Amino acid sequence: MPLDLLSPLGAEQQLRQNYVHQLRQTINAYLPAHIFVGEALQNALDAVRMGGAGNHRIEVRMDFDERTVSVRDSGLGFPDKPSLLFLGGGEKQGRGLAGMVGVGLKVVLFSSDRFTLQATNDDKSLRVDVSDAHRYGDALPPRLALPDESELPVDHEPAIETGTGTLLSYGFPINSNGGPSIPELFLRDVQEACFSNTTPDFDKSISDALTKGVYPNRLAALVASYLRRYSYLGSTVARPEYGRLTVEFTIKASEATLGDFGELIDNETEVTFDVQPNYHTVADALAWAKTPKPVVQAIPLGDGGTNLSRTRLGFNRTEYSTPEEWELLLTDARGRVSDQIDMLREKLFPKLNSITLTIGRISQFNKFCPGGSQRVISARGVVTQHRIDIYSGRNQQYVQCFDVIVEVDGDLNYGKTLLTDMHLVSNINKFINEAYRRTIQNACRNYVGTQTIEDPTPTPFWSRERLDDGSGPLTIATVPYDENDVIALFFELSGREILGGFRWFGLSSRDTYDGRAVIRREFDATDLLGNPKETDLRTVEFKLRGASIARDFDREEKHIESVDLVICYEVDESPVDAYQVVGWNDSTLCGNGEEPYPFVKTVLLDTVTGREVQILALRDVLVPDIVQELPALPPDAGDAD
Repeated sequence: MPLDLLSPLGAEQQLRQNYVHQLRQTINAYLPAHIFVGEALQNALDAVRMGGAGNHRIEVRMDFDERTVSVRDSGLGFPDKPSLLFLGGGEKQGRGLAGMVGVGLKVVLFSSDRFTLQATNDDKSLRVDVSDAHRYGDALPPRLALPDESELPVDHEPAIETGTGTLLSYGFPINSNGGPSIPELFLRDVQEACFSNTTPDFDKSISDALTKGVYPNRLAALVASYLRRYSYLGSTVARPEYGRLTVEFTIKASEATLGDFGELIDNETEVTFDVQPNYHTVADALAWAKTPKPVVQAIPLGDGGTNLSRTRLGFNRTEYSTPEEWELLLTDARGRVSDQIDMLREKLFPKLNSITLTIGRISQFNKFCPGGSQRVISARGVVTQHRIDIYSGRNQQYVQCFDVIVEVDGDLNYGKTLLTDMHLVSNINKFINEAYRRTIQNACRNYVGTQTIEDPTPTPFWSRERLDDGSGPLTIATVPYDENDVIALFFELSGREILGGFRWFGLSSRDTYDGRAVIRREFDATDLLGNPKETDLRTVEFKLRGASIARDFDREEKHIESVDLVICYEVDESPVDAYQVVGWNDSTLCGNGEEPYPFVKTVLLDTVTGREVQILALRDVLVPDIVQELPALPPDAGDAD
């Protein structure tokens, strides 16, 4: 019997397997916070926007004890279309809403063990109940069927008694593998986002909110601030339809359920409070603060950012909404505009809506903003997970002294966390880095002073990972955390003759490059180190992560053709796409018959010019018989670029 290519054997089962795979992949694309409350809240906000003029209300209830959430809105009721409950079914694309195709609702549905949708639209009232949808991938999944394929079931006891609207109620299962549930993951997201870099500074701010009576307990202040800073509730653009909208939250929780957050309920196990549906800024938290407190100024940056003067208690918050204003951010103190301006005018400006820039002291950002200062990209009001990497400028200590929101007209992926246009992301990074180099770094320095002395960063010497157990030959005890540590480790290895082949003629903090040395390779003359000539000197750079030198090359502070060797603790990945880490055997140097410097296994390749620079990683020198189980570089260690 011939095969029909349009009807393969087992097509129904195969299609189901593909659908389950797509469901799993889609759910994995969403953050726990979005699954827990963000998606349902975003649907409610979209429904309100589609509902038109009038007073609207959204009620959100989060019960951490029962692991349940409910979201009720007075917008357009959920339509009578069963296809909207299938992955891929949706009607949002092209309507200027936060969602694209309505995927988020299905992510919530298939993450839940209890799911009820009740709605009243212009035609009738509907109700859908689904149990155990989170088991969709089981070998024997539950039957998830609706009574009728042509329409949704009628609700004979509608939850929306007056007008139109939707009530979405759902609960989450306990993780069968013993891991955290979705509500627990949500709390972890809140903790990491709000306190990872600011403890205990932002805690002081939410305590002030409780004292002022703005929120009924500290947990309410924390959750509200988080949702306004990191979810769809925090719209970065002004929406007129939100002017008559009330968003009411109720949180029910006990200390035992909340774990580390237990004390934040302040003996209030159930509280209700209102939240504004706009992005959390320093001005919001300043409304709670005790005096003396910073003031918010609005002084547009002049050429080179030189017009700001030092302010001890204050933030400077400005918005730039036109091409002429964007170019001001790219104009240096001599009135010269960036040489990338033509490219940015053509490729970025047509998609750029606004740039909101706030400058202030690190300690003040940490106190009044959950997570401190941020450099984010927002698409049509929705904050993305993109973070702008500042690699330009010589004053990197001022990077945390400014907060920026770049608002663009762009599409988001299914998870609504990333822009689909990566060229747009790249051009935004180029713009902000040019602005930082030409105006922002100077403005920060003038506004907060030459040193943020009141914001010291303690160095955790004792808690660093150990290189060995103390029984080995090294006097250096811990894994390097910065460039100075790498230099010290290198010279100890050299002095103990674990690493040979170098004779140094000095290091310099004033020169463009770190040092000069004569380096003997395996096949060089044996008397090279004992009787060198000036032409034998080689230029050496030290880095914590070897590939990080790509930033110096990219911003033309150093030149790849002038560097002979980079010495680092470990190589890592290149932070600049145009530069790639390549194994020695695959390098052009090896192909041309060159010999590597001692212990070199990789090179950094400039894909534009084809030039390569060798990288010596000290982890490759510390072989297992010298140091057992050598630890990798901790993520919080950083290059002093």
